[in-house]
Amino acid sequence: MRQILAVCNADFPQQDLVVRVLVGSGVRISEVCRIAVEGPEVDLPELLISSRGTAYDQAGIDTMLDRLQVRAGFRVHAHAFRHTFATVACQMGWNVERLRAAMGHADYNMLQKYVRLATERDLGCKTEWADFIHDPEKLAR
Repeated sequence: MRQILAVCNADFPQQDLVVRVLVGSGVRISEVCRIAVEGPEVDLPELLISSRGTAYDQAGIDTMLDRLQVRAGFRVHAHAFRHTFATVACQMGWNVERLRAAMGHADYNMLQKYVRLATERDLGCKTEWADFIHDPEKLAR
């Protein structure tokens, strides 16, 4: 995660935001594209707006992750962030029903793969994962 966040382009804060939302929530690309802001004076309700002034779609997010992959030097894809979210949640003690609801799974078969992976992988200190979801230094600015 540190390597991926380090190669995010500071001129395009959407990159950093997309990575943090994906790993911090476990949502699918299609769900990231639909995150919206509601309010009386909101011209574009979508949270993720490209430099062209249009909302990101799945292809745009895929392209963004492809660019990060080239800069990072290893595979970067949204579904891996989903797996990471589920693995960390399991290791942090989330119960299976809570994780099933958060992941949007209708049954437990797919969820069992995530639970199995959580027992096979060590992702390091769990308390540090909050830093990947939000950056306290950026919030202070």
